[in-house]
Parts: sequence; structure tokens; C-alpha cells
Amino acid sequence: MRRMLLVAALVSLCAAFSSADSFRRGDANQDGKHDIADAIKILSFLFGSEPSTCVDALDANDDGKTDIADPIKLLGHLFAGDLYIAPPFPDCGNDPTDDDLTCIAYGGPDCVTLAIGGIAPSSGPAAGGTALVITGEGFLGGGLTATLCGKPLTSLVIVNDARLEAVTPSGTAGAVCDLTITTSQGTATLAGAFTYATPVLRIAGVTPTNGPAAGGTTLIITGEGFQGGNLTATLCNVSLTGIRILSDTRLEGATPAGTPGATCSLKITTLAGSATLSNAFTYDELPPPDCYTDAELKALMAEQLDVPFCLPSPAWEGDIIGMHIVACPTDRAGTCEDGSLGCEAVIDSVTPVIDYDNGKAQADLTGHSALPVDVGSTDCVANITLAARVSMDVILEDTQWPGIRRVVDIRNLAIQVTDFKVSATGGFLCSLLGSAAGTMQDTLQDELDARAPEFEAEIEAALVGQYVCP
Repeated sequence: MRRMLLVAALVSLCAAFSSADSFRRGDANQDGKHDIADAIKILSFLFGSEPSTCVDALDANDDGKTDIADPIKLLGHLFAGDLYIAPPFPDCGNDPTDDDLTCIAYGGPDCVTLAIGGIAPSSGPAAGGTALVITGEGFLGGGLTATLCGKPLTSLVIVNDARLEAVTPSGTAGAVCDLTITTSQGTATLAGAFTYATPVLRIAGVTPTNGPAAGGTTLIITGEGFQGGNLTATLCNVSLTGIRILSDTRLEGATPAGTPGATCSLKITTLAGSATLSNAFTYDELPPPDCYTDAELKALMAEQLDVPFCLPSPAWEGDIIGMHIVACPTDRAGTCEDGSLGCEAVIDSVTPVIDYDNGKAQADLTGHSALPVDVGSTDCVANITLAARVSMDVILEDTQWPGIRRVVDIRNLAIQVTDFKVSATGGFLCSLLGSAAGTMQDTLQDELDARAPEFEAEIEAALVGQYVCP
């Protein structure tokens, strides 16, 4: 009865400690050998009063129990050719079989106990790279490997039998991992040893805080959580280029092109979420361009309109009151700028007016021409004075610079002859030309209408793209 109570007490004590001490199966007397003394030890444990600090070593047949079958298995191995003994055998190791038997202490020679005492630190970023110090015993057991959540630790250094250094692999944010170490003597596990922290993503600052609108400014960004995985960064919702994560608290990237004067928020996103730094970066203002004042723009417009107008030869030909009349006959015509024959009308004055609010412009012109005219066989000169109005739409757009606008288009140019007078010299027949003034005005108007697109293109080439600061 006392023997049964003692056995029960030892079993309970072993279960309470739940140790994983290394041992040799069948080496019941813990002398490092397998012989008949071990069978006697098992029988003494079963039927005598002799305790054991490593009950697992007595389980020779590895059935998770200690009974008469164990000494029989050991004797069969020693004397009857039953060679197989379940591991750990013949060398030391941990019991690979899951059972209720325990081994609090095994005193056999050359048997290393593998155990993990602790780990520091116990948490780190999911990107990995955390340097670990692992304490315990049995690390010199040979062939050591170590895993965290099933992934091998890197940079393993066995400092001594009780200290190991390593670096964490990458993991999943929030995962709580078991640390498992294996040597030739067995395997030990520390449950919940390390936690991959859920990173706190934060932007502390950015340097520099301004740069050219063309982009390309290299930014140094500080904060934390930059190694949270799949990092992206935007400025005014446009991605930074050349992003490099220097550490969990520091990264760099180049600004994209932006709008001059714009102040942008910086947004960083990782697998852990997003963080935003308002008013992080301002694109430099461009210097204001040279611009035309109202007077200068009017002068430019007048310059484009104050050019001689050349009527083609013949300008008009027909019969009036029974007389054949030719205006600007070829034998009396001059040479136009393009080399063709014609007769010039000279512009005497140009008075532009620009309505910037409504995008309208007009210019009142006066001019004259000494136009050669043949009336029958008589050579006449029609002294013409005229007035006309040029009108057009001037399309303006606002710019980033207050008070400065830009000409973007010229449209709907028209020239209307508003006054036309003729006084002729050369004799009586020439004086009859006054009655043809209306016909000559109509001829001139038709010519101006036909050439309006040409005039519009010339004025457009001169004005479009110019900046105006009226």
C-alpha cells in the first residue's frame, strides 16, 4: 500500500512539472547502458518501493504505460533478438510520443536537456529583422534549428549552451508565434513566444517642405510604421517616385510634378492602414511673366492693322453710264508686297478699344488711296478717303498670377467699311467717278470680306499666348 501511494505521488509530481527532460528509453537505472539491471529497476519500480525521476525511460515498449510488458520488452531486446526499441534510443532525446509519462530528471551520462527559458524582445515588426536573445539549455546538442510560426530564424549564433542569438523572419502583423528549437537531442517549444506587432503608422515630418513645381525634389520623411508592408506615398494624390524605405521610421521619395503655389497633404498607406500629414509640402510659385499693359496691347494691335492694303489689279472693271471703267488697270498698277500687281491704300490712323470683361476688341481705321482709274481712254485718279471698323473676339483666360490674363484665341474678325468718299482728277469724264463711289465701296468691302481670315490669322499669330495685365 505504501508503494502504491509513493508511485502515485511521483506520477502526480511528474505531471505537475510537465518536464521534457531528455532520456534514453529503457535505461531505467540511468547509467547510460542497456542491460539486465534496467529490467530489474523496472520490476523494482512496479513491485517494490523504488521511485524513478524519469518514468518515460521505464516505458521500454513505448505504449505510454509502465507495466510488466516493459521489462519483458527490454529482456527480449537483450536476449531474444527483439532489436527495435522506440526512440529516443540508443542516444538521448525527447519522447516523440504524446503520452502522460514524464521525465523530471534523467541522470544518464552525455544526455543534453533541451529547454527554452525565455526570449527577448517578445515582439517586433512584421517586416522581420528583430534581433532576438533566446535563453534556455541544451543549445549545444548539435544540428540546432529554430523557427518562429514555422519560419526559420536567420543569423543563428549559438553563444553557449544556454544562450542563442537570432533574427526574426518576416511575419503577419498581429500573429502570436510559438518558438520551436530542434537539436539532435530533440525538440522544445515555447508557446506564444513572439508577437508580430500591428504597426502604428504615423508621419512626423517631411524635409524639405517646398520645391519646384516641375517635381523631382527628394523628400526625407520621418515617422513610424513604414515597414508595415506594401507602402505607397502620395502628394496632392499623385504618387511619389523612387520610394526607398530606409527603416521603420524613415523613408525617402521624390516629388511628382505639381501645380505652382499648391500646398499638398502627404498620405502614406501600408497594410496597417493610412496616415496623412496636412500641409506637408508646397510647390513654389512661378515668377510672373512679362505682360502687356492696356496701352501696350493696343499698340501691338495697331501695329498689326497699320499696314498698307493692296487692291489687286484690276480692282474692278465694268460699264457705268455707257463708259467702260477699269479701277487699278494693269498698265498703271504698282507692285504689292507679294510681287503681284496692285494699288495700295494707306492706313492713316488706327484707334483700338479692348473690352476685357466681355472679351471684345475693335479698332477704327482711316485711310486713303490715289487709285488709278481708266474711264474709256481717259486716265483718271480717284482720290479715295475711307473709314472702317475692325471687330473681333479676344478669348482670355485667368492665370495663377492675380491680375494677369493670357490671350488664348482670336475669333470672328470682321472689317466693315463705314465711310467711302471719291474725288477724281483728270478731266470732265473723271469727275463722273463720284457716281461710282457706291460700286467701288462694294468692291472694296467684298475684297476685305474675302481677306478677313488672312487678317485674323496674322493678328492671332501676334496676340495669342501673350500675357495681359491691363
